[in-house]
Amino acid sequence: MKACAALAALVVLAGCGAGPPEQEAAERAVARMAGADAANCTARSRIWFREGPPANVFICAVEVGDGLCDRYRVDRSGARFRAAVLERHGGCILPAG
Repeated sequence: MKACAALAALVVLAGCGAGPPEQEAAERAVARMAGADAANCTARSRIWFREGPPANVFICAVEVGDGLCDRYRVDRSGARFRAAVLERHGGCILPAG
């Protein structure tokens, strides 16, 4: 029984870290543009725990230090991403997806 519980916990944790591919691509694009190691972006919408269609607009945050982040709006068109600065040295909390 303990083995089943451990396996179930591992499966849940393994799925929690990975986002949709378009979200991960937006995070890489914004991090590259900002010269940062990483970025965090909003994900596609969810309705009653079901994922919606792939997102074309993301809000992303890149940590700049001292608990502050630069925030970007990223527009996706196919495999191309265009980012624009929304706020410099602001908050790091992203809106719900």
